[in-house]
Amino acid sequence: MARLRAALPYSPTADQEAAVADVANDLASETPMRRLLLGDVGTGKTLVALFAAAQCVAAKHTVAILAPTVVLADQYLDAVAPLAQATGARIASLTGAMPKADADRVRAELARGGLDVVIGTHALFSDATEIPRLGLVVVDEQQRLGVAQRLALVKKGGRPHLLSLSATPIPRTLALVLRGELASSSLTTRPAGRPPVATSVESRDRFADVVARIAGVIARGERVFVVTPRIAATDEDEDDAPTAAEERGDELARALAPARVVVLHGRMKPAEKAAAMRAFRDGRAMVLVGTTVVEV
Repeated sequence: MARLRAALPYSPTADQEAAVADVANDLASETPMRRLLLGDVGTGKTLVALFAAAQCVAAKHTVAILAPTVVLADQYLDAVAPLAQATGARIASLTGAMPKADADRVRAELARGGLDVVIGTHALFSDATEIPRLGLVVVDEQQRLGVAQRLALVKKGGRPHLLSLSATPIPRTLALVLRGELASSSLTTRPAGRPPVATSVESRDRFADVVARIAGVIARGERVFVVTPRIAATDEDEDDAPTAAEERGDELARALAPARVVVLHGRMKPAEKAAAMRAFRDGRAMVLVGTTVVEV
């Protein structure tokens, strides 16, 4: 954990430090941890999970990180880089989108104890996935996964610790917290350098003004997410229905040329999704239009 702290390019917030201490105390107990980490987007829940993973790796136990989508699982591979650099942890991902040969290779390595951290989606539930010495299960965006699904992964390890992360916990989870069956830690402050969030509402018939604001953001060298409720328009849509991702992407590509606009949604092939995300992350595309698949 000390090596991980030294590898970070920033200092954790007071809330993060308190949550790390809560989790560390739980992991040192013989009673399996059942803790919910609450925090809005941008408050740094992932960092707390990395410290928990570092503690388990040091104890020679395997950590499983469960994400609801392939997109989020891929992002976690980047997020855990400091853990790998600081501790030498062996990390791999396992998702249903992987070619079977690659997935079989990861499962075999996992079964023989060759991995310290596995990041995956529903593929982790599979009977074919063996996780020896499973010490910690981290569930991100826990409200997007079923209770039975989470339990199926926990049962693979006998009595592993469980850390759930969420900005929007489901009512059942809140009930468990209120009844004292689930401990909780909260992150209410943001790491230094992250600007405050300003929210404004614009009438749909003034979308041209929104496009102008997007153009201004691009001119400053910054990037834009545009989130729509559906992938493509249907015959059932009303005339005033919100524009779908594919239509909005075409519209913005024309309006913002020569700036590049990419589209991301669930019907795309994994390679297409990865290419769109890389282009946006690397600054080769300034606007990413997508459905709520990008919300996490």
